[in-house]
Amino acid sequence: MKLAVCTNKAEAIAVDVIKKLGIAEYFVAVVGGDSIAVKKPDAEHLFYTMKQMGCTAGKVASRVAMVGDSKNDILAANNAGVPAILVTYGYSDDEVNKLEIDWRIDNFSKLCELNFNQ
Repeated sequence: MKLAVCTNKAEAIAVDVIKKLGIAEYFVAVVGGDSIAVKKPDAEHLFYTMKQMGCTAGKVASRVAMVGDSKNDILAANNAGVPAILVTYGYSDDEVNKLEIDWRIDNFSKLCELNFNQ
């Protein structure tokens, strides 16, 4: 499984945070809100992140999912046509629960249990 960060925070800040957390090695790409001209919830932000991961249209892109905790994350997934996975902690509020969400998880370990081929 390839992982990337797609955040509206500045790229340098995101890179610094994941380095300080000691998890940078798990991500093949980090795309910030200043990496391109648009930010989430614009689908182009997610498409650009997918491109940085080596994903292209077709079979590989069909296996992409967006995991997030905010309205912008879920809307970016919806706008890009990829599954939206809401983590039940973080920035989430009641408004996000009204959006199109494919799965809700309370722990990242639950990602491995999801069936993306539905």
